[in-house]
Amino acid sequence: MKKLFSFVLIACMFATFIIVPASAEIVSDDITSDVLFLYDMDMEELGIDLIKDNASFVGSSSFTTNTTAVDPGGYNLVDNRSLAYTLTDGTIINKSFSMLWMNNPSTDSGVAVNDAKLGYTFNVETAGTYEFIFVMTAVRTTEEAAQRGFGYSIDSSSKKLVNIDNAISMAYSYTYSYSDMVFNGKGDSYFQPGYVYGITADLTVGAHTLDFYHYEDWGANGRPNYGGFYYQPVTDAAQNGTCGDNLNWSIIDKTLIIGGQGNMATYPDAYSTPWGFASSEIEQVLIQKDVTGISEYTFKGYTNLKKVVLGNSLSTFPASGFDGCNALETLVAAGNITGITSDSFKDKSLKTLIMKNAGTDAFTPDMVKQCSTLENLTVVGTISELSSEMFSTATELKTINLAVSDLTAGIPANLFKDCTKLETISITGDVGTIGDSAFEGCSALANFNVTGNITSIGNNTFKGCSSFETFKFFLYSNITSIGESAFEGCTALTSFKPGKTITTIGANVINGCTAVTDIELKDAVTSIGDNAFTGCTALENFKYGGTVEQWKALVGTQTVIDNTVTVACSDGDVTPTGVMLDTTAVDDTTAPSTPSSTTAPNANDTTATTNESGCSCGSSSIFIAISTMISGMAVLVFTKKKI
Repeated sequence: MKKLFSFVLIACMFATFIIVPASAEIVSDDITSDVLFLYDMDMEELGIDLIKDNASFVGSSSFTTNTTAVDPGGYNLVDNRSLAYTLTDGTIINKSFSMLWMNNPSTDSGVAVNDAKLGYTFNVETAGTYEFIFVMTAVRTTEEAAQRGFGYSIDSSSKKLVNIDNAISMAYSYTYSYSDMVFNGKGDSYFQPGYVYGITADLTVGAHTLDFYHYEDWGANGRPNYGGFYYQPVTDAAQNGTCGDNLNWSIIDKTLIIGGQGNMATYPDAYSTPWGFASSEIEQVLIQKDVTGISEYTFKGYTNLKKVVLGNSLSTFPASGFDGCNALETLVAAGNITGITSDSFKDKSLKTLIMKNAGTDAFTPDMVKQCSTLENLTVVGTISELSSEMFSTATELKTINLAVSDLTAGIPANLFKDCTKLETISITGDVGTIGDSAFEGCSALANFNVTGNITSIGNNTFKGCSSFETFKFFLYSNITSIGESAFEGCTALTSFKPGKTITTIGANVINGCTAVTDIELKDAVTSIGDNAFTGCTALENFKYGGTVEQWKALVGTQTVIDNTVTVACSDGDVTPTGVMLDTTAVDDTTAPSTPSSTTAPNANDTTATTNESGCSCGSSSIFIAISTMISGMAVLVFTKKKI
């Protein structure tokens, strides 16, 4: 696919403009209802090659005549603007382009608004029918959209007019956007580029002219944002037409595009649609942003259909709209669309479901129950509740992205249990409670990011999530309790720092987390369960925000950590006992060959006890060697002590 916006425009020709007296009115024809339109983002998202390899481009600033009669030159050139957006598969698109703002002529110029134009010359090497594609960019405000558009005339023929507002509603706020877009730091869709196409003319070999006009009867702010035009030979019969009073359709590269404004006409079956002849060939469908209703048979039974993008003005979807679309892999719904149910994806191959601007009834708990092939889910908007069984068959699930106002009911128990391929979960919004075993057994889960509030974590919630390395959600949440075995067996976890609001930590909470090196608890903790931190064999640092006496009272007689761990408190350390002192510095030549007295250890004494640090220590006799100097002789004393 040709990079559409590598527009290295011909240097701006700031020639002296010509003031022309008002001429007789040019005959004009409004062709708004006949033209087609496509955003550049949609072209990239769907891989549509609207611009062919044999197309020629004429930049907006490469005009040869200028009769706009406004100083300086009747236009403003905005050169080398940068644009970046992220497609639904994560691909990042970076582009640059140039455009021209064509101004109204001044009142004293003698040029009528409708006659102001820029003239271009272009050459054709082979006679035939050519398609013209105009590059237009978004307008500054929605209110000004109705004042923008353009006109053109080829070889001094009658002027053709295209009303941008009525044809494509190319408003500044590109609300249809299902991808993240940044334009020069200005956020979503600032001057989002688009293409007006479906315009043809028969041309002979040689030089030709194209005059670019304002749309007639502009208001005060009626300047078109214009990037130039492509012209390319038409090699195949046109596959386009109308499908409603204000709707049109076209097929490009096996993609069905439906655009315009309003509702689609009603058709009795899939083969009665104007594009029904290509039903077995269509692989993608794009319903553009201002289409408000579609037919039940828009693409029903299309066996090769793989991807569908539904615009943000579509509010309802036919219950059987996907029937027979067994190859369907991707659905992107840009608006608050209702009518999609669990049966919609039955027997489909759906892998990616993206819902933007979803309302309470748009994403329901049973929607994905029958999506056994689902790999990626993104929901932006409102989710009233999640069902504990909704992902019970989603054994292929890899990524979850939820940007919601809140999940007042929390994340239910067992929601993603044993989703062994789940790798990433991102939640923007308050979660509340995460239920028991919600992510238990998600062995591939490496990223769990929540930017809203979590109040509690249940039992076994992340047990066995062996790919976890860190938990960032503690930074944003006011978690008060963590249940038993919540992170047990998270063998990649490197630290445990649950934050200042934690009061209750359950038994075995990170038991067996063999990579944990750092633990930090605040003095707000009032309860710790048995063996909460045992089995953390790599543990190096344990900090507790309270005093030594608070720690002893908190631990009591329980075993909470292994016997090699020192707990650093606010007023001192609680150290493990039972350490053999180093005697290697003693001169063994002066030591008696046998101790004066010994007491043999009891090899069968294996009863476990807990010392004041909360360490787990075996109570078998431990011999502490103390080296003492008496009258110049080294005396080795063995002492037996229970610890």
